[in-house]
Amino acid sequence: MRRGEAKDAGMAGATRIVTPKKVRELQITLYRKAKAEPKYRFWSLYGDLLRRDVLETALVMQIQNGGEAGVDGETLQSIT
Repeated sequence: MRRGEAKDAGMAGATRIVTPKKVRELQITLYRKAKAEPKYRFWSLYGDLLRRDVLETALVMQIQNGGEAGVDGETLQSIT
C-alpha cells in the first residue's frame, strides 16, 4: 500500500458514496495533486469532469437522491 492510500480509502467510507473504480482513481489523483501542490491550477480539469463515466456516475447518484440538490445546489430539473 502506498503512502496515503489508507487515508484515501478512509475518505470514501466517511462519505458513504460509492463510485466506480475509474472515477475514484481520478478523485484520488486530483486530491493528491491538490494537496502536494496547493498553488497548482487545474486548467484541464473540465476535460476530466466531462468524461462520460464521471457524468453517468453523477447522474445515477442524483437519481438515487430523489433528484434533490447536492452540495452544489443543482437539481435534476435545473440541468434538463
